[in-house]
Amino acid sequence: MQKKATILFKSYIEQSDISTFYKKIILNENLISNNPDFYLFYPKLFAPFFNFKDEDKLNKLCIAGYLYYLSIIHTDSLIDDKKIDFLPLINICQEEAVKLLTSLFDINSEFWKIWNLRREEYFEAVKLEKKLYTKRNVSKKDFELLADYKSAFGKIAIDSIHILTNKKYPKIYEEVLNRHIHFSVGFQLYDDIKDFKEDFLKKQFNWACYKLIKYLKKQQINPYILDIQTLFKYLYLSNISTKICKDSISNLKKSTLNIESSEEKKLWNDSVDKIKNSVIKYNDISKGYLQIVKTRTSLKNNEETKKNIPQNYANDTIGKGLKFILSDYKKDFPNLKHIMYLSKLEGFSSKSSVHIGDIFQRAMVADCLIDVHQKTSYNLEKVISSEINYLINNKLKNRIGTWSYFPSVKEIAADADDLGQIMQVLQRSNRTELISKHCQKAINVLLSDRYHTNGGFETWIIPKQSMTKLEKRQNFFNETKWGKGPDNEVMANFLYSLILYAPSNFKAKINLSIDYLLEQQNDLGFWESRWYYGNYYGTYVCLRAIIASKINCNLAIQKVYKYILNTQQKNGGWGLTENKSDSLSTAFALLILKNEPLKHKQAIQKAKEYLYKKQTEQGSWESVDFIKPKHNEPFRSEILTTAWCLRSLIN
Repeated sequence: MQKKATILFKSYIEQSDISTFYKKIILNENLISNNPDFYLFYPKLFAPFFNFKDEDKLNKLCIAGYLYYLSIIHTDSLIDDKKIDFLPLINICQEEAVKLLTSLFDINSEFWKIWNLRREEYFEAVKLEKKLYTKRNVSKKDFELLADYKSAFGKIAIDSIHILTNKKYPKIYEEVLNRHIHFSVGFQLYDDIKDFKEDFLKKQFNWACYKLIKYLKKQQINPYILDIQTLFKYLYLSNISTKICKDSISNLKKSTLNIESSEEKKLWNDSVDKIKNSVIKYNDISKGYLQIVKTRTSLKNNEETKKNIPQNYANDTIGKGLKFILSDYKKDFPNLKHIMYLSKLEGFSSKSSVHIGDIFQRAMVADCLIDVHQKTSYNLEKVISSEINYLINNKLKNRIGTWSYFPSVKEIAADADDLGQIMQVLQRSNRTELISKHCQKAINVLLSDRYHTNGGFETWIIPKQSMTKLEKRQNFFNETKWGKGPDNEVMANFLYSLILYAPSNFKAKINLSIDYLLEQQNDLGFWESRWYYGNYYGTYVCLRAIIASKINCNLAIQKVYKYILNTQQKNGGWGLTENKSDSLSTAFALLILKNEPLKHKQAIQKAKEYLYKKQTEQGSWESVDFIKPKHNEPFRSEILTTAWCLRSLIN
């Protein structure tokens, strides 16, 4: 239905007399895809209830309805964001919609009386929304009236069919309108949860914002001095998000129609169910967030262990940074634990929906501590040995027998990134025998079953032949959810571990894979990452592997340096965004430049000065978005940033 309606709408617009400039705006793919698809064929959701089957008239109603819907979207932007440039577009969409409607309803038709009524309802919604924002006490009825009036032009889809069928089904008409009110309320509740941040910042009335402000004031907390992220956390922690989602689901259920089933008549209920399922998933995320917060709080309250660590630290950059890391180490690194909620709604089969992963992060920090141990006076042998024992003891108990980012998630296989990072720790701490004992089987599977003829290899380590039931499930998730790779930064991290471990044993494949990485280099000089934020970590590990391989590719290396120098900001740092530096990106960029320290002396000094200034009194550097296992759910950690900053300043 959606595909057919999209084609019909595009065809009409392309053949219209609208200027090319505005045609492009109206037919913008993002505008169409970012809004519910049923708005393209809204009248067809209700036509079966009235036994209305005139396809030509229905198509005209659908196009007119969607044009007017677009005008409403842009009118909201005009009102809320003062986007005066939208005025001509609004006028064009409304004119085209009215043209189509006048071809269906003559000037004396009762339809136009209803049209004027719906228009007045919409205008009343605009006024009511402004009024409710300043009103101290807003009732649920106030909100429901607002939701109904805001959807006034949506009701015209029902009105128009009622008129075109000569008002033959008055009881059905009233029933459908009443159900539509519940739909409007349910949809608006969900919309207010999703738009919470945006509406709060724009000072627009939003039921979720209103309820949270009331809650915080009762707790004697001033909501207007809190940052938006903190407010968003309170929305979850107060259970307001969950309550609103439940209310939304309840209204959406009431909006479905109990009628004799037919494929045509199910269209409305199916569309409602689609929205309802989205709310259910969002509510599940809310529950997950609460569980994550509780788990994180519990971990942070861990008692200190009796682990052996240095007792005296110099009051300098390295000493303060090391003290900060080891204070977390004594509590079993709660700051490094990545807590994620993966529910059964998403297809995961584990008994618990909350999962904790820290293998990769601890291996990464251990690798940085090896540098501190080798290049300063601090003896960290016992700390490093303790972390190696932790890594070995947390190896997967399956036939591959290596490591997974979230070991408790059955659908996540062992991966080359964890394997490579742990191999580096074992090799650099002179535990090579542990690599042959614990890693060799995974290395063989990766380089035989998951290695491509072009030199690329996949991220997940699963044998291709005689897969177990679990491996088949993991493979399915790789193909449908995670993506199989090759991933530049994962390849580079594993290749570097191979080069450190036994370069002569894997020379041919190392060289072919380095060639593959060279082909993936962006024209500007960086490498894109699949699992990490920004360009600097991926570029660092790719360059590190290329230099270690000793393959002659000076042109590619110089492109990296050019990119790094061109993106250094005035304050000496680098960042995830163009105009904002952060310590983690700066640490990676600094490590890149230190491959040629004399040539880049000035840029290196500026970067160091930036990092010195950014260190806190506690010895840490700020947490920065780093690992991205799921969209909009970044992992960040002060410990991780601090470890990389120490490494970049020592090397």
